[in-house]
Amino acid sequence: MQRYVCIPCSPRQPLSSFAEKHCLPCTHVGYGVESTEMSLRNMKETEIRSLAWKYFIGGFLFLPWLWLFNFIYIYPETRRHMEWSKTIRNLTLASLAGSLVYVVIITMWIWVYLSQRTHWGITGDRLSINISVGS
Repeated sequence: MQRYVCIPCSPRQPLSSFAEKHCLPCTHVGYGVESTEMSLRNMKETEIRSLAWKYFIGGFLFLPWLWLFNFIYIYPETRRHMEWSKTIRNLTLASLAGSLVYVVIITMWIWVYLSQRTHWGITGDRLSINISVGS
């Protein structure tokens, strides 16, 4: 059975067994109910380092959104826990750098292709899925 924590009422304190059986999760307006199973705050440093490493390696498989997710999801926790190893912080910052480099490269390619396709002749047409009419 999944245990819930009411964020505004009792942060990080699980509900009692009576409340789990007889009460609904907290319904405060504007607040969510957080599962204790899927939170970085409950993970050990080694688990977070492993997760950050997996996301970092996954970004090299042409999945730059993993790099961005790694930065957005894990970096705020590294700022909150300064005692964590520098490896986690470096992996998240490298993930941000990798995603930015990927965005710059793909943006440059789109700009060059859209502005120069007609000058490339048949090669530009073969690269295109939809061949537009005109210049």
